This record gives sequence, C-alpha cells and structure tokens, in this order.
Amino acid sequence: MIDMGDDSNISEIFTATATHSFLVLLPQARHRRGASVREAHLRYVGRERAAYQFYSRLSENTGMEPIYKLRATSQYSIAIAFGICATLILLVQLKQVGTHGLAGTFLFCLGLTLLGFVLYALPHVEVNAEGVVIANTFTTTCISFADLIDIETQWGLTFTTAKLKARSRSFGSSAASARQFRAPKTPQRADIGAHKASHDSSYQPGNPIPEITSGQVSLRATTFTTARLVEDMRTGASRTSSSEIARECSSLTTSRSLAWARILLTACSLALLGLGVALL
Repeated sequence: MIDMGDDSNISEIFTATATHSFLVLLPQARHRRGASVREAHLRYVGRERAAYQFYSRLSENTGMEPIYKLRATSQYSIAIAFGICATLILLVQLKQVGTHGLAGTFLFCLGLTLLGFVLYALPHVEVNAEGVVIANTFTTTCISFADLIDIETQWGLTFTTAKLKARSRSFGSSAASARQFRAPKTPQRADIGAHKASHDSSYQPGNPIPEITSGQVSLRATTFTTARLVEDMRTGASRTSSSEIARECSSLTTSRSLAWARILLTACSLALLGLGVALL
C-alpha cells in the first residue's frame, strides 16, 4: 500500500505513469501517422492512375490525341521516280516494239511501280502522345515514352530501349538535316489544328514541326526535326505522369512485329516483276 501523502511517492507514480504513456502511445501515434502517409500516397497514386486512364480513353474516343506521321523529304520523290521509270519503259516498248510482249512489259512496269511505293512511300515514323511507332518495310516497332532511353541521329534515326534498338529506314544521317534546320521567324503556336498544320504554306521541311493539340497530320520532315519532336513529346509525357504509371496504363507497349501487309505487297511486286520478265 502506497502512502499517497508522501510527496516522493506521488511524484514517482506520476513519473512512471507519464513514462508508460509516452512509451506506449508514441509508437502507436507513429504507426498511425505512417499508415496515414501510406494511405495518402496510395490515394494520390490511385487518383493519378484513374486520371491517366480517363484522359487516355477520352483521347481514343474523341480523337483528341495528336498524331504525327512523318516521312523523309525524298521518300515521295523516289517513289514517283519509280513510276516515271516504269512509264518510260512502257512507252519505249510501244514505240520500238509495238504490242508484241506488251503484257509482260506492263506487268513488269506495274511491279516496278508497286515496289517503289512499298519501299519508299509506305515507311514512316508515327509520333503520338504515348510513344513512337517505326513502320519500316518488313517490321513495325512500337516504343513507349516510358521505355525510351536514347535517340541517336548520327547514322540515322535510331531509338534505343532496354529491350531493343530500332532504326527507321525513312530517315538518314542528321548532319545534313541539322545544317538545313531553319529557326522560325515567329514562335510556333501551340494551339494549331491538324488541318491547318497539314495545309500551312509557311511550313517547309527543315523548319520546326508545328505543334498540334488534336487530330492527325502527315508531314515531310528531316531527321533532326523528327528527333526534336520526339524529345519534346517525351518531355511533355514525363511531366504528365510518372513513368511507372505511364508504363502501366499506356496502351502502347514496346514491341516489334512483322508488317505482314507491307511484306505481302513487296512479295506481290516481286512476283509481278518476275512474271513480267517471264512473259517478255
């Protein structure tokens, strides 16, 4: 039995009670505070993920996502040159030989035109809000911005990830394109539409690619300006959300697959060439 009248005993009891309360309640408070911080972080990540998924679905459903389809400045010219050569061959056949063997010559010229179209007009680089799609003659490579590590332009437009390295056969060395780069006299507008960008007479290959907010635009560009656009789009994507959430929610996954449609067109063009030669 403790004598409550003793001041020393009262102080000892008070000290022991306070110490017990401090040692027991402080870890509980810390635990609750740590749990609340973790819960707040999880709620924040959940809201960010939901917002990312919402705007991704909204872009897909309403066409709000900006899409750039870029080709080198000489691609269409070379494809047209194939068609011109085929036409000249057909005209020479008609003038010098006449209709003899015309079927074989026609099939050969048709195959030559189709081959130029497949090899030079179809390959392109597509840049959208989620990443890059490199459409070469035989393969299609998709690279998300979350997985993109480096962009090389010294020997062509090459994209590097931890899984693979993809080079676009549409764009060559950037040394010439960097020399041809022309800085704009006036700042590019950020709210330009796809229709205006594709029909803007002030844009020339070598100029900075005009920024669009929605829709799809097809432009001729250089290696240097294409690499700059990809860097700008990747920077904007990294500011929008963290790479982990972008990688989880993005519908564009880093992969490489065979482009069966372009492979089939190439096979058809070669078959027409071979058949035309056989009928000559």
